[in-house]
Amino acid sequence: MQRHPSSSHAHNISTGTRRMATAAAADSAQDIPSEPASTPSPAADPVPTAASSAAAAPAAAAGSAFSYGPRKVTLLRRSGDDAALEGTIHISNTLNNIFVTLTGGDGNIKAWASAGTMGFKNARKRQPIAAERAAEDVARKALKLGYVNVVVKIQGMGNNKQYAVQSLHSAGLRITQLMDVTPIPYNGCRPKKKRRV
Repeated sequence: MQRHPSSSHAHNISTGTRRMATAAAADSAQDIPSEPASTPSPAADPVPTAASSAAAAPAAAAGSAFSYGPRKVTLLRRSGDDAALEGTIHISNTLNNIFVTLTGGDGNIKAWASAGTMGFKNARKRQPIAAERAAEDVARKALKLGYVNVVVKIQGMGNNKQYAVQSLHSAGLRITQLMDVTPIPYNGCRPKKKRRV
């Protein structure tokens, strides 16, 4: 049986293509150097210590954003005007008691005191000495927390507000602003009817 010349030509081309692909794969295999597999010996590798991990920490930090060495805790101490925090002291003076509250810049309560917590009972809670003691206690707590500059807001109908403000100033706090925030009714609630005697 006689083959067609075009089919034999196609067979020769495909055979030549296969030979060229095999030769290229052999050349690439010769170009790659073979590395012997290294097995770690337990005796040659020393046990990592704290000193070696501390020495390796800067190198690890240079290569990546995280450090894997021992942590270092640094205390940040503020001095002078940097340590002075600003807060607000609210003085609520009713006819029978006084409440002194320290709030931070975010409005959260940091410290508080009243005439009752200072040990005064019953009618003694309305005395000026009770207001002074409560203000002294809050001022001491404020200075311990780092509050030096305060805004004082006074509220209420009692007569002991001025004693509390003087006590805050004498305790060492710097009063930057003094406000009276007592709410004033503009003919709000209807008063009680007069008592018949």
